[in-house]
Amino acid sequence: LEPDDEALFLPQVANPSSSKKTAELRRREHLAFLRAPLLTLCGRHCEQLARSRCGSKVLQAALLLWHPPALIRCLARLMAGLPAEHEEEEDGEEEGGAAGPEDGDYEDSQQGDPYP
Repeated sequence: LEPDDEALFLPQVANPSSSKKTAELRRREHLAFLRAPLLTLCGRHCEQLARSRCGSKVLQAALLLWHPPALIRCLARLMAGLPAEHEEEEDGEEEGGAAGPEDGDYEDSQQGDPYP
C-alpha cells in the first residue's frame, strides 16, 4: 500500500467557534427540539433503558432536565418490582423543568404526544 497524493479526508470546513449562537443557546434549542421524542422513547422503553448502562444515563438526563411525572411513575413501578406501563398523560398537565428558549416553536409537533 502506497499513499497517493489524493486527500482521503477533507479538513474540517466549518470552524465550530464560527457559529453566531452561543454554545448554551444551541444546546437549549437542541434540547427543546428533542424533548418530545426523547421523553416518548424513555416512557416506552423505560425498563430496557433502566437495565442498561448507557440507557440509564439517558433516563437520568431526562429526569434531571424535565422531571416528567409519567416517567417518574414508570421508574417507581420498576423499582417496586411492578411491571412498567407506558402511561398516557393528559394534554393539559404541565411539567416542570428546563424547556427550550421558545416553547412555542415545538408545541405543534407535540399534539397527541403522551409526554408534552
